[in-house]
Amino acid sequence: MSSLINVEEVKPGMVLAAPIMNRYGQILLNSGIELMPKHSRLFKTWGIKVITIKNESSENDIIENNDLRNEAKIKFENRLLWQPETPIEHNLYEVSLNKAVKDLISKFSHEKSE
Repeated sequence: MSSLINVEEVKPGMVLAAPIMNRYGQILLNSGIELMPKHSRLFKTWGIKVITIKNESSENDIIENNDLRNEAKIKFENRLLWQPETPIEHNLYEVSLNKAVKDLISKFSHEKSE
């Protein structure tokens, strides 16, 4: 079993259930890494807000953050009537996409708790 948590809730010794990727698809930390205090700096640097950690109960139910981000991106882009071109538009796009990811995570977490 795995859980989505806010990076502010990370405690040393927690283990990543899914790799942490930046917005370019590069792996910053692989799954299975035991988190340490220094990782908080990495999350802050790359704007990582939510991670997936392993729970002790099972390793089979892993939620990929990248899958959630891709699902949110598809839903978000279906609502767009423009493509970002300028740096400001790209920043607006990223902020909006991050909000869509956060909304999807919130919806997923709510459905899971019911």
